[in-house]
Amino acid sequence: MARSKLLQIRSKSFIWLVVGIGFLYLYFIFKIAKIFALIGVLAMGISFFMFSRAGHFAAKAKEIDCPECGRIIRVVSRADACSHCRAPLIDEGNGIYKSVKPKK
Repeated sequence: MARSKLLQIRSKSFIWLVVGIGFLYLYFIFKIAKIFALIGVLAMGISFFMFSRAGHFAAKAKEIDCPECGRIIRVVSRADACSHCRAPLIDEGNGIYKSVKPKK
């Protein structure tokens, strides 16, 4: 099932955040393993970078009406998906997006 690019970036950055917090928690339990703190801070830094990039993409995204559900959505690239009905969308040119049914 297709997901919008912004949702994919935000989901991956949230996973990095949880991993980073998990490693920092392990560091606080086992004080001798400083590598846990290093990995945790690095993972949280990656998460911060990804969240800031997602915010940048969201600010630059075009707003269009989804041809399937009719709601206003933001698209980032030529091939994206509706964040509500998850219909895959492709830019046909001149900013007109068309819903594409996946081949089975």
